[in-house]
Amino acid sequence: RVLRNPDPDGERPGGVLALVDAGYPGDCNLIGTGLARLWELFGDHMRDEAALMDEAGLEVIARREFGVGDSIRLVVGRKRSMMREAYDAGASSAFCASRRETK
Repeated sequence: RVLRNPDPDGERPGGVLALVDAGYPGDCNLIGTGLARLWELFGDHMRDEAALMDEAGLEVIARREFGVGDSIRLVVGRKRSMMREAYDAGASSAFCASRRETK
């Protein structure tokens, strides 16, 4: 289960991706932690879905834990806007200059 950018060419603006997966609960409660360890024994890999989305060029817009012991996570990401990507890359001034040239 590898997360790849669902739109590498950037042709579909405003795309949204929702991931639902098991994981360690944020509050480390015993029930949720025990379930996560049990899933690992059966071969599941606990991961940080938000970090996966960030690597794929998505920004997390919602995150919620639910289920028994809060051991299930829903993470929703949205494609970053061009302005956000430029800012994240540390090139906001170059991006703004290029926008002024095209007007």
